[in-house]
Amino acid sequence: NGKTLVTPIIASIGELQNHNLHLNKTEVEQVFTRTISSLCDRKNVGSTQFKRGKLPSLKSGYTLPVYLGGEHRIWGLTAITLHMLLPILAPGLYKFKLLHKN
Repeated sequence: NGKTLVTPIIASIGELQNHNLHLNKTEVEQVFTRTISSLCDRKNVGSTQFKRGKLPSLKSGYTLPVYLGGEHRIWGLTAITLHMLLPILAPGLYKFKLLHKN
């Protein structure tokens, strides 16, 4: 319906020891972490190109980032958020450019 609301929370959590987090099990299945340097490493960053979207503005398709190199692949809205935040969090370190080929 186009009314999805996402509120990213940025925090420095330090080292997680024994995972003493109190999780809401109805919302969180698993917790994992990645370092900023691993997310900025060019060999861990790629993209997925989708050929066509349903909306007229997406008829040439679209390209989304994907982050590999860890326990889990990071994709979708989480990857989009990271792609927008990493140049701010790690200026000069994150150099990945998202390109779309027609």
